[in-house]
Amino acid sequence: MNQVKSSNLILKQVMALMFSVLIYAAQICSTYAIEETTGNNVRNIDVLSNSITSGELECFINEAFDREMQKFNIPGAAISIVKDNHIILSKGYGYADIDNKKLVEADRTMFRIASVTKLFTANAVMQLVENKNINLNEDINNYLTDFKIKNRYSTKVTMAQLLTHTSGIDSDIIGDLSEKEAEVKPVSQFLKNRMLPVVREPGQFIQYSNYGMALSGCIVEEVSGMSCKDYITKHIFEPLEMENTNFEMNPDELAKGYKIENGVLTQQNLKGYFNLYPIGGIVSTVDDMSKFMIAHLNNGEYNKKHILTRTTSIDMHSRHAGFDSTVPGMCYGFAEGFRNGYRTIGHPGYSPDGFSTELCLLPDFNLGIFVAVNQGTNNSFPQNFVNEFIDHYFPAPADSLDDCIMAGVLDKRIEGTYRFGEYTRTTLNKGDIFGAGEDVKVIINKDKSITVHEADPFTGEKTATVATQVKPMIFKSSDGEYFAFKLNNDGEVTYMANTSNSWHGTYERISWYEGNLFQVGIFMACSVILLVEIILFIVFATRYFVMKHKHTVRVSLFVRSVNLLLGINSLLNLLFYGISLTTWGDRLRYGVPMDVRLLLCIPVITSVITIGLAVASIISWKKKTGSLLFRTNTSIAVITFLIYMWLYNYYNLLGFKY
Repeated sequence: MNQVKSSNLILKQVMALMFSVLIYAAQICSTYAIEETTGNNVRNIDVLSNSITSGELECFINEAFDREMQKFNIPGAAISIVKDNHIILSKGYGYADIDNKKLVEADRTMFRIASVTKLFTANAVMQLVENKNINLNEDINNYLTDFKIKNRYSTKVTMAQLLTHTSGIDSDIIGDLSEKEAEVKPVSQFLKNRMLPVVREPGQFIQYSNYGMALSGCIVEEVSGMSCKDYITKHIFEPLEMENTNFEMNPDELAKGYKIENGVLTQQNLKGYFNLYPIGGIVSTVDDMSKFMIAHLNNGEYNKKHILTRTTSIDMHSRHAGFDSTVPGMCYGFAEGFRNGYRTIGHPGYSPDGFSTELCLLPDFNLGIFVAVNQGTNNSFPQNFVNEFIDHYFPAPADSLDDCIMAGVLDKRIEGTYRFGEYTRTTLNKGDIFGAGEDVKVIINKDKSITVHEADPFTGEKTATVATQVKPMIFKSSDGEYFAFKLNNDGEVTYMANTSNSWHGTYERISWYEGNLFQVGIFMACSVILLVEIILFIVFATRYFVMKHKHTVRVSLFVRSVNLLLGINSLLNLLFYGISLTTWGDRLRYGVPMDVRLLLCIPVITSVITIGLAVASIISWKKKTGSLLFRTNTSIAVITFLIYMWLYNYYNLLGFKY
């Protein structure tokens, strides 16, 4: 096994040397520049050859971008690649604005980099760490003056945990945008009013938390005495000469965002301003992002200016949290990845108005890639392209898939349904996972392999991956995907992580009644019953008024009252779900409007009515009030209402949890 590791290491070093030699050769051969024309957009770019044919790199990228942009109807895209402190390719494709026929230009067109912003916030924190203003292992409450985080656990939350998404702090998007710039508050003030509690044991597992990283930005403000955006501008943008990068919401050079709706490409405008801008508020060009990548590949230095010392840079890029050694973990801000036996660090980004980005560094080759598109709603092209690039230029060594199948006992407790943990636990936005939670089902096969059934959270594409056990509780597929399982404190198999998402979070086993199939199924069945109840109420009311008109009313007040409440409760429940599912959406990103607050009164009202009807049902059976059909119908309706109450409570809709 040591010989295999040694040969892999030698192969990596040889490939790195060959790549550097080819870069040098290309630079010698390319003493001139080739004009790349996209429509009316003419831009000079340096050509890199990584093969005998000069320009192979550019041809490879052109083919990949043309193919995928047509396949997924992506209007505009851009890419920059850096190597050994130089930009070796920077190029735009397609349109930044379709209506005005404005082309994407690598040095001018801005894209929302979305969550890649978190790398800048983490960089700011690490600057303050190296200046001794922040201790990574100190309780973060010691840095907060206006508020303290709510932590029911004895384990303190540290800055290191915020940067590795292991703080256990809940996350949410309610109110993360303001409609007017004047409404944008300092991060600390926003978090003071909306700070979410710690919902998992700090330091236990990675679970992506926007609030955790926003809290990092808040602490930058507390410690530096500057707003986080001003600090990042002065201490990162300016030293790196990132002149086309800022925190503006809609600068003139920002590309238009697009999305696919019912198969049709439509422009998507993001109105308002980011309240939590430290986690996703930066707009930039691919040229400017090249400078940030060069600095981090060069241990914090760019053009003889430092944004980090060598020691701090190495620490920031090192792994500090992980589920298991076989799957990627988290650095400070940077997400770790493994591809073909090589380690990557970087971060993806996705904005609600369609922008999608990917920053990826390959430290072994001193290489960085940044990709941005302005329509990422039906695809994961930036991430997929990076993988395709690595597969093409840095394929897996022939002996890299050498894990032996482990014979012996297979723990059958791993079988079950697991849900990705990145969803709010404490607010009404937990309802976002209804019917759409990132659930995976693990099935044990007869040959002791497992099949993992899952669906892509963005495209909905379903996959079934077969993996074999290579270590206790560790499984590996034929394409190198690892699946790792762990026990909880009670000795139960509760947690799972895989290569694709382990840097982002952990899957947690859910009970049968929490699964999407069961909950959606029972919800639909209950909705049908309530529709029937409404029809029966209309029939009953019509019959009652006819009988009353003929002076032949024989229905008791008790029965009439129960039937009335059954109809009202059925209508209110259906109205609540119908309105909430069709009108809430992204509106909650601007806060909770009055109509939503009023609508939240319905679950409270229907729950009170349900309790009353449950009592009435018991009385009717005990005293045999009304017909058998009446009592049976009342009981069925009450059971349906109680199921609705359970769903309300499960998804934090019973009460005013926002």
